[in-house]
Amino acid sequence: TGDTIRVWDQNSGMTQELWSSFDHLSTDDRVVWNERDPKRWTHFNSIQIAPRGNIVVSSRHRNQVISISPHYQLVEWYLGGPNSFFTFPNPADKFYRQHTATELHNGNILVFDNGTDRPEEEGGQYSRALELALNGYDSTATKVWEYRPDPDIFASFVSSAYRLENGNTLVNFGTSPDVVTVPITVVEVDRLGNEVWKLKMTGPALRYRQ
Repeated sequence: TGDTIRVWDQNSGMTQELWSSFDHLSTDDRVVWNERDPKRWTHFNSIQIAPRGNIVVSSRHRNQVISISPHYQLVEWYLGGPNSFFTFPNPADKFYRQHTATELHNGNILVFDNGTDRPEEEGGQYSRALELALNGYDSTATKVWEYRPDPDIFASFVSSAYRLENGNTLVNFGTSPDVVTVPITVVEVDRLGNEVWKLKMTGPALRYRQ
Protein backbone atom coordinates (compact mmCIF):
# COMPACT_ATOMS: atom_id res chain seq x y z
CA THR A 1 0.00 0.00 0.00
CA GLY A 2 1.19 3.50 -0.79
CA ASP A 3 0.07 7.12 -0.57
CA THR A 4 -1.42 9.63 -2.97
CA ILE A 5 -2.04 13.37 -2.86
CA ARG A 6 -5.57 14.28 -3.88
CA VAL A 7 -7.79 17.36 -4.03
CA TRP A 8 -11.32 16.97 -2.71
CA ASP A 9 -14.13 18.99 -4.30
CA GLN A 10 -16.52 19.64 -1.42
CA ASN A 11 -19.40 20.45 -3.78
CA SER A 12 -19.25 17.33 -5.89
CA GLY A 13 -17.70 15.03 -3.29
CA MET A 14 -15.19 13.85 -5.92
CA THR A 15 -11.41 13.76 -5.65
CA GLN A 16 -8.66 14.30 -8.20
CA GLU A 17 -5.32 12.55 -7.86
CA LEU A 18 -2.37 14.93 -8.19
CA TRP A 19 0.54 12.69 -7.20
CA SER A 20 1.08 9.02 -6.39
CA SER A 21 3.93 7.34 -4.56
CA PHE A 22 3.64 4.44 -7.02
CA ASP A 23 4.59 6.75 -9.91
CA HIS A 24 7.60 8.37 -8.24
CA LEU A 25 8.99 5.97 -5.62
CA SER A 26 10.31 2.45 -6.09
CA THR A 27 8.74 -0.27 -3.96
CA ASP A 28 12.17 -1.91 -3.98
CA ASP A 29 13.52 0.97 -1.87
CA ARG A 30 12.16 0.42 1.58
CA VAL A 31 13.17 0.63 5.20
CA VAL A 32 11.93 -2.36 7.19
CA TRP A 33 9.73 -1.00 9.97
CA ASN A 34 7.30 -3.81 10.72
CA GLU A 35 7.89 -7.22 9.23
CA ARG A 36 4.28 -8.16 10.05
CA ASP A 37 3.09 -5.37 7.74
CA PRO A 38 5.62 -5.33 4.86
CA LYS A 39 3.22 -3.87 2.30
CA ARG A 40 3.07 -0.41 3.91
CA TRP A 41 6.28 0.99 2.50
CA THR A 42 5.66 4.76 2.63
CA HIS A 43 3.30 5.81 5.49
CA PHE A 44 3.05 9.54 4.80
CA ASN A 45 2.12 11.40 7.98
CA SER A 46 2.29 15.10 7.06
CA ILE A 47 1.92 17.37 4.07
CA GLN A 48 2.76 21.07 3.67
CA ILE A 49 2.40 23.59 0.87
CA ALA A 50 5.80 25.17 1.45
CA PRO A 51 6.71 28.87 0.98
CA ARG A 52 8.03 28.22 -2.56
CA GLY A 53 4.78 26.50 -3.57
CA ASN A 54 6.44 23.09 -3.46
CA ILE A 55 4.83 20.25 -1.54
CA VAL A 56 6.73 18.76 1.41
CA VAL A 57 5.68 15.35 2.71
CA SER A 58 7.02 13.13 5.48
CA SER A 59 7.37 9.39 4.82
CA ARG A 60 7.79 7.74 8.21
CA HIS A 61 8.46 4.24 6.92
CA ARG A 62 11.24 5.47 4.62
CA ASN A 63 12.88 7.80 7.20
CA GLN A 64 12.49 10.41 4.50
CA VAL A 65 11.25 13.93 3.76
CA ILE A 66 10.28 14.54 0.11
CA SER A 67 9.87 17.82 -1.77
CA ILE A 68 7.54 17.70 -4.77
CA SER A 69 7.49 20.42 -7.42
CA PRO A 70 4.58 22.93 -7.31
CA HIS A 71 2.91 21.31 -10.33
CA TYR A 72 3.37 17.78 -8.94
CA GLN A 73 5.38 16.68 -11.97
CA LEU A 74 8.62 15.64 -10.30
CA VAL A 75 10.40 15.06 -7.02
CA GLU A 76 12.75 17.97 -6.27
CA TRP A 77 14.70 16.12 -3.60
CA TYR A 78 14.73 13.33 -1.03
CA LEU A 79 16.13 14.02 2.42
CA GLY A 80 17.15 10.94 4.39
CA GLY A 81 16.19 7.37 3.57
CA PRO A 82 16.69 5.66 0.19
CA ASN A 83 18.42 7.68 -2.55
CA SER A 84 18.75 10.80 -0.40
CA PHE A 85 19.93 13.84 -2.34
CA PHE A 86 21.75 15.01 0.79
CA THR A 87 24.40 13.38 2.97
CA PHE A 88 24.81 13.92 6.70
CA PRO A 89 28.39 14.88 7.59
CA ASN A 90 27.45 14.18 11.21
CA PRO A 91 25.50 10.89 11.37
CA ALA A 92 23.91 12.06 14.64
CA ASP A 93 21.97 14.63 12.59
CA LYS A 94 19.88 11.91 10.92
CA PHE A 95 16.21 11.50 11.83
CA TYR A 96 14.22 8.29 12.31
CA ARG A 97 10.46 7.63 11.93
CA GLN A 98 9.81 11.37 11.85
CA HIS A 99 6.59 13.40 11.83
CA THR A 100 5.46 16.88 10.67
CA ALA A 101 8.17 17.87 8.22
CA THR A 102 7.95 21.52 7.15
CA GLU A 103 10.10 23.77 5.01
CA LEU A 104 10.72 27.08 6.76
CA HIS A 105 10.94 30.47 5.04
CA ASN A 106 14.76 30.29 5.17
CA GLY A 107 14.73 26.94 3.35
CA ASN A 108 15.60 24.88 6.41
CA ILE A 109 13.63 21.74 7.23
CA LEU A 110 11.97 21.27 10.63
CA VAL A 111 10.90 17.78 11.72
CA PHE A 112 9.88 15.96 14.85
CA ASP A 113 12.50 13.23 15.04
CA ASN A 114 10.80 10.36 16.86
CA GLY A 115 14.07 8.44 16.96
CA THR A 116 12.48 4.98 16.68
CA ASP A 117 15.18 2.40 15.82
CA ARG A 118 17.94 5.03 15.91
CA PRO A 119 21.24 3.07 16.02
CA GLU A 120 23.13 3.05 19.30
CA GLU A 121 26.18 4.56 17.60
CA GLU A 122 24.04 7.61 16.78
CA GLY A 123 22.68 7.97 20.30
CA GLY A 124 19.99 5.31 20.53
CA GLN A 125 16.26 5.91 20.89
CA TYR A 126 15.28 9.42 21.99
CA SER A 127 13.03 12.11 20.51
CA ARG A 128 13.64 15.75 19.63
CA ALA A 129 12.62 18.67 17.45
CA LEU A 130 15.27 19.03 14.73
CA GLU A 131 16.02 21.81 12.23
CA LEU A 132 18.31 21.00 9.31
CA ALA A 133 20.00 23.36 6.86
CA LEU A 134 20.27 22.01 3.31
CA ASN A 135 23.38 22.99 1.40
CA GLY A 136 22.80 22.65 -2.33
CA TYR A 137 26.48 23.32 -3.14
CA ASP A 138 27.85 20.18 -1.51
CA SER A 139 24.49 18.38 -1.02
CA THR A 140 24.73 18.12 2.75
CA ALA A 141 22.20 18.35 5.58
CA THR A 142 23.42 19.82 8.86
CA LYS A 143 21.72 20.37 12.19
CA VAL A 144 21.38 24.07 13.03
CA TRP A 145 18.94 23.75 15.95
CA GLU A 146 17.33 21.12 18.12
CA TYR A 147 15.25 20.81 21.23
CA ARG A 148 16.08 17.70 23.20
CA PRO A 149 14.70 17.74 26.75
CA ASP A 150 16.74 16.71 29.76
CA PRO A 151 16.03 14.01 30.76
CA ASP A 152 15.24 12.54 27.36
CA ILE A 153 11.69 11.76 26.28
CA PHE A 154 11.17 8.91 23.83
CA ALA A 155 7.96 9.41 21.85
CA SER A 156 7.87 6.51 19.42
CA PHE A 157 4.46 7.41 17.94
CA VAL A 158 2.66 10.49 16.53
CA SER A 159 4.13 13.79 17.91
CA SER A 160 4.95 17.05 16.09
CA ALA A 161 7.09 20.19 15.91
CA TYR A 162 5.81 23.50 14.51
CA ARG A 163 7.60 26.83 14.13
CA LEU A 164 5.39 29.61 15.52
CA GLU A 165 5.08 33.16 14.18
CA ASN A 166 7.05 34.49 17.17
CA GLY A 167 10.04 32.30 16.22
CA ASN A 168 9.50 29.80 19.01
CA THR A 169 8.76 26.14 18.37
CA LEU A 170 5.80 24.15 19.67
CA VAL A 171 6.93 20.58 20.35
CA ASN A 172 4.50 17.78 21.16
CA PHE A 173 5.82 14.50 22.53
CA GLY A 174 2.94 12.10 21.87
CA THR A 175 2.44 8.51 22.92
CA SER A 176 0.47 5.39 22.13
CA PRO A 177 -2.94 4.85 23.75
CA ASP A 178 -1.51 1.61 25.15
CA VAL A 179 1.27 3.42 26.98
CA VAL A 180 -0.33 5.15 29.96
CA THR A 181 2.80 5.46 32.10
CA VAL A 182 4.53 7.94 29.76
CA PRO A 183 3.03 11.45 30.00
CA ILE A 184 2.22 13.40 26.88
CA THR A 185 4.39 16.53 26.97
CA VAL A 186 3.67 19.75 25.07
CA VAL A 187 6.26 22.50 25.31
CA GLU A 188 6.98 25.85 23.66
CA VAL A 189 10.70 26.59 23.41
CA ASP A 190 12.68 29.56 22.12
CA ARG A 191 15.71 29.58 19.82
CA LEU A 192 18.02 29.12 22.79
CA GLY A 193 16.13 26.04 23.92
CA ASN A 194 14.54 27.77 26.90
CA GLU A 195 11.12 26.44 27.82
CA VAL A 196 8.46 29.16 27.70
CA TRP A 197 5.77 26.85 29.07
CA LYS A 198 5.17 23.12 29.41
CA LEU A 199 2.12 20.91 29.80
CA LYS A 200 2.14 17.26 30.86
CA MET A 201 -0.86 14.95 30.59
CA THR A 202 -1.27 11.40 31.83
CA GLY A 203 -4.24 9.06 31.74
CA PRO A 204 -5.76 6.15 29.84
CA ALA A 205 -6.29 6.25 26.08
CA LEU A 206 -4.54 9.58 25.54
CA ARG A 207 -3.15 10.16 22.07
CA TYR A 208 -1.90 13.60 21.10
CA ARG A 209 -0.24 15.03 18.02
CA GLN A 210 -0.88 18.74 17.68
